[in-house]
Formats: sequence, structure tokens, C-alpha cells
Amino acid sequence: EPETFNGIDDDDGCPDLEKGPPLVVLGEATLEVKPVVRFDRAGDPDKASQLALTTLARVLMLHPELRKVRVQTREPSKKRATAIRLQLEAAGLSGRFAPEGDAEASEERTRGVHVELAILERD
Repeated sequence: EPETFNGIDDDDGCPDLEKGPPLVVLGEATLEVKPVVRFDRAGDPDKASQLALTTLARVLMLHPELRKVRVQTREPSKKRATAIRLQLEAAGLSGRFAPEGDAEASEERTRGVHVELAILERD
């Protein structure tokens, strides 16, 4: 069975469903972050969202065949998508991201977003 990416014992390659629901789900066209990613007043992902984003970074590291991805938010928030991309790049994943694209001007009010990565290129 595939690994459950829930931030617990995720380097062993074995499923660990009994330890919590998945934080990241790898699909055919997307990588979806299950919990809503929330941001602090400075615009950075808050402490509670760090585990989900760290798990997302690990999934990307374990899947180098996902050569190009784009961070997308279901709510129009280029600023939030950029903050998430920058955090993933700081974890050693630079060069794998496409630009986020345009967003509406109301993005600064968005405190929490649903995040997924569109898989644009795969080996």
C-alpha cells in the first residue's frame, strides 16, 4: 500500500492511516493539501499549517518525476500562493515551480486558503 502523507513517520514508506488523516494527497493531475492553510498577520503560513507544508515538501522530494508544478489556491490569492511557493523553494525545491498567475485585488483579506499543486510536467 502507498504511504499516507500525514506528517507522521513518513520516511518509512509504509502506510500509517491509524495515526491520522492524510495531509497531502497525490492524484494524477494534482497534489492536494487537505487542511486549509492559514496565514499570520505577516502573511506567512501560521504554525498550525507548517506540518502540512512540510509534508507537502517531503512528498515533492519523494517524487522527483513531478518536474514542474504550479501552486494554486481555490480562493484568488496570488500573494498566498507565492508565500507557499517560497517556503517550498526554501526547503530545497527550487526550479520546479511555474508562476502563480494573476489574482484578484482582494487577496490581502484571505486568511486561509485551500491549496493544491497542479502537475504540469511529469517524467
